[in-house]
Amino acid sequence: MGPAIADTEEVIRYCSPMSFDDDGRCAAAFWLKTEKNEEYLSVFWLGCQVISGEDRASRIASCRAAVAAAGALRPAATGKYAVLSVGRSRSEVNRVVQRWIPFTEEAAGFPPFHAGIHDTATDELIVADVLQGSIEALVPAK
Repeated sequence: MGPAIADTEEVIRYCSPMSFDDDGRCAAAFWLKTEKNEEYLSVFWLGCQVISGEDRASRIASCRAAVAAAGALRPAATGKYAVLSVGRSRSEVNRVVQRWIPFTEEAAGFPPFHAGIHDTATDELIVADVLQGSIEALVPAK
């Protein structure tokens, strides 16, 4: 596990079109992929030094370009990024399941903006629902 990302930061999580339910909620995007033996949820850190921009919109645009350049993800045309405030998401999860989940830098073997949300397997459906509920914005992934 890499260094902690500060609660004042933001991350984005890719939500595939298939992760949305009929009500437009994407809690399934916050489930670990058991077929890939995932240990944490991959996210992109908007505060990383290689991501530029003065505001959220420009940092998201910079992150989209960095993801494309690195070949880190091939988002679907209708895929979305869920924007999460690290502090708000951690607080909401702690309020519901009484534990603090870590958001960490995970650049080893990945682009420098790659990060992770850890300790989501226990009470996974509840944690996924809480994370989905803490989404600040959904923006196009392309």
